[in-house]
Amino acid sequence: MNKSSLFVSMAVVISLVFTLSCVSKEVPVTETYYETEYRTESYVETTKSGQEYITPKWKQYIPGLYFPALEWSKLGAGSHLDGYEIDTAKVSKGQIKLVLSNSPQATLWYILVVNLTGLGPLPAANPQGVWWKSHWVHYLNFIIIEREPERILYSASSDQHASKGIVFDVTGVEEFAVITCTPMIMGPVIEKVQLIWFKEVTKERQVPYQSEKQRTVIEIKKIPFWEAMLTGGAPTTCVPGEEGQTEYVNEEYGFSVKYPSDWVERPELVTSPFHVAVFGVVDYTPGIAIVAANADAPISVDWLIESYQEMGNSNVKILSPLTGTILADGTKATTYKANYIAASGYEVTAFCLDTDKGNKRIRLVVWTVEEYVPYDEAKFSEIAHTLRFTAED
Repeated sequence: MNKSSLFVSMAVVISLVFTLSCVSKEVPVTETYYETEYRTESYVETTKSGQEYITPKWKQYIPGLYFPALEWSKLGAGSHLDGYEIDTAKVSKGQIKLVLSNSPQATLWYILVVNLTGLGPLPAANPQGVWWKSHWVHYLNFIIIEREPERILYSASSDQHASKGIVFDVTGVEEFAVITCTPMIMGPVIEKVQLIWFKEVTKERQVPYQSEKQRTVIEIKKIPFWEAMLTGGAPTTCVPGEEGQTEYVNEEYGFSVKYPSDWVERPELVTSPFHVAVFGVVDYTPGIAIVAANADAPISVDWLIESYQEMGNSNVKILSPLTGTILADGTKATTYKANYIAASGYEVTAFCLDTDKGNKRIRLVVWTVEEYVPYDEAKFSEIAHTLRFTAED
């Protein structure tokens, strides 16, 4: 053999080695994912509510007492002062409704409602003398109203209000006075005082929300052997087998299986606790799922359907008879064709092989989504029949 032939032969051998040899390189990749977290949210819940008429805790009448702004009252007027209390331990939120009288004489009136919480009742009546009356109005205007105008809960006169009902808020009010000024010849203006109340409590609840996070994961990338040598990539589980096959060895259950070398590990398709491993093409289909189910009953069509449903699949159909077969190592197994809706939502058609080892039923599901890749029973059966048990029970 001359040098030229020797060089060509060596080049061919090196090329074949580089072509058929592969290693897997671990590549760190940052991915975004979402986790369900919870935040505490406060909300108000009404536990009780009701309506009731209330009566004054104290009453005063001061004849001749009028308000300077009311021209008609100077002709002769009197003021009724009625004080009311509200049990705030019972009421969290409330309103007062003043129901006006139907008396035909009630044509002129002036109503002033003042919040007396923390102040107590208005000074006792002493209607003798004009001086006292002006002093009392001074007390009401300057000490209460002008200093704390927010204490006025309601004020209006007959020429401003035509409705028979007056409603105002008394949330947080413990004591208030209704002052009614009318001509002395008139009858009562207010017929009833109604409390509309609500008992509310503040509660907390946990509200779910999606929190966006990032993490670094390791992806396995197949690269030529020479590239790994140049880049320092360390080989992992990619072990070339016969005729472009990669062998997967499971030490826990003591078996191995071979699949095409262009298939990769698909951990995102491990959707059930029964899944041991899943391999397939990068574009999803076809692939092989390896399952370790519980051998808790003899294999049958009904048992198989229930088993696939426990793995999160639906609409399970066994499309062929259950056929016995013997693997190359002498292990007895059962094969069949199945169709179901996978947990991923795709309709899957698969060649399946089940065999018992101890209390586990090892299942190989060589599957495809026929919408994208046709079902190839000969090829799928060949992959399933590479199952070998490497350890004794």
